Amino acid sequence: IRLVPKFVSPGTREWEGSLLAMLKRAAARHWGLSRTRRVGAGVSSIADLIAMAFCDAVADALRGDPVRGWQLREETARVLRGRLLVRRQMRELFRDPGLLHCEVDRLDSDNEVNHLLHWACGRLLCLSRTAQTRRQLQRTAVSLPALPGAVRFPRRLPPFLPHQHREWAGAVALATLVARGQGHVPGAGGDPGYGLLFNSADVFEGFIEQSLQVAVSRLGPGWTVGAQAEERFAEAVPRGHARDYYTRPDVIVRQDRQPRLLVDAKYKVLADALSGRTSRPRNADLYQLAASLVSHGCRGGLLICPRV
Repeated sequence: IRLVPKFVSPGTREWEGSLLAMLKRAAARHWGLSRTRRVGAGVSSIADLIAMAFCDAVADALRGDPVRGWQLREETARVLRGRLLVRRQMRELFRDPGLLHCEVDRLDSDNEVNHLLHWACGRLLCLSRTAQTRRQLQRTAVSLPALPGAVRFPRRLPPFLPHQHREWAGAVALATLVARGQGHVPGAGGDPGYGLLFNSADVFEGFIEQSLQVAVSRLGPGWTVGAQAEERFAEAVPRGHARDYYTRPDVIVRQDRQPRLLVDAKYKVLADALSGRTSRPRNADLYQLAASLVSHGCRGGLLICPRV
């Protein structure tokens, strides 16, 4: 597995270990350690690994209830079910007097969540390289809630997942990853294969926040660290016609509830490619930090960028 941040030059290996260290601190809740007897040596693609994780997530979710919702449907029957459709009943009365036209609420699996799961299962089946994984995906597809028609791609990602179906969150997250094209696209570069994208900026900011928590805890009582406290720094004129302007630094270090240091973590080089190489922060980042200092009534500010 190669870990390649977007702005690190080829041949720079230090960031591979650094990124794992940041993940361990910033995203500890996503890491786990458990014994398993299914580990073995072999050759697989990232798509196969995602497919196996998807199958496991669906198998765990199937221990609960499938994702179903109430849908209103029109039916004709010899006995009344639900609500009688009076106007339609009057129109059809002489054509077939023995039938009743009614509206019935039924639990139905025809929703965006199940369409996304079926779509992701089919997509992973096309991308998988191993016969064992394909067989597992086929079994998973059969176990998913049946759909009345053809599988369609959902209109929004990720789809709405009710709280009572939270056991499906893992499977939906993996299906969303595949649907966004972030887990199976081979790219051109020095290392052929499959690439898996994730938000390094969030990892970097979380790492900075957790690191400051550790550092500030050693300063003694009264020192605290808070994340992303919003404060107004400019008022819209005239009032009521536009939203005021707010600033929200990544981290605020306080002593006895008073802000002492504002920290902004910027996951980028000191200057992007459009402004040329330089050894100092961009003016826009400094303006943003200055506005935060004024609005929070703080005198100390710190910009943190990755060292490359």
